[in-house]
Amino acid sequence: AIAYVDCSHGRLESDAHYSATAREAGYAAAMIDADLTPRVLRPDYTLPGSERIEFVEPWLRRDDRPTAVVCYSAGSAVPLIVVANRLGLRPPRDLAIVSIDDHPNEAAGVMLATAMVPQTAMGRAAIALLLQKIDRPSEPLAPVAVPFTFDAGRTCVPPPQET
Repeated sequence: AIAYVDCSHGRLESDAHYSATAREAGYAAAMIDADLTPRVLRPDYTLPGSERIEFVEPWLRRDDRPTAVVCYSAGSAVPLIVVANRLGLRPPRDLAIVSIDDHPNEAAGVMLATAMVPQTAMGRAAIALLLQKIDRPSEPLAPVAVPFTFDAGRTCVPPPQET
């Protein structure tokens, strides 16, 4: 089972950054598209770092624990790795972990596999759009998709090689 974890933004907090709901929604949509059931672990309110381990531990102790987790950021991956170590699980063999961030991160001594937010490319695209708008203010601008990159880290099993 593939799950999504976000310890950084509470579900009941109206002032959470838009990316909290957008990332969770993207995960859920991908799961549904793959005919899989989304499994989300997100507290009602933002957890301080000291409470995140206690929050994820019961979840990883369950018989139906996930075998792969997508994390909002490294802040949600650290407690997973700590608890996995306590339970004798070894990422990526027993628990694949992918974080979303703008740079590679080390969590509890392990380099995380990271979907990299392309902030520099996004900034360049935004400037190009702004310049277009200045040149032609009455013309609507088409949205621009800026693809993420991926840093394989050490918490995700590499895809099988085609033969």
